[in-house]
Amino acid sequence: RHDVSFLDRSRYFQKGGTRNVNSFHKYGVRNLSDALNVVAKCSDGTIEAFEHKELSVAGQMWHPERESPFKTEDWEVLDIFFKF
Repeated sequence: RHDVSFLDRSRYFQKGGTRNVNSFHKYGVRNLSDALNVVAKCSDGTIEAFEHKELSVAGQMWHPERESPFKTEDWEVLDIFFKF
């Protein structure tokens, strides 16, 4: 588990603040295409979540499906994403 800090420019994820998320790998993202915005980072600068600037595309590095029970924040992301 580790903390993730959210930026204020997200369409899908929470805006601002920090959240503790799970981690099941040692992979990380350091750079993104110019078509993507970083929306969450780990304290070491690793990108933890991103969104496409124009399309309905988003990604995250933690695994909400491995939380039991599911976290409210993860349900909210899915709800916003599929209604967007």
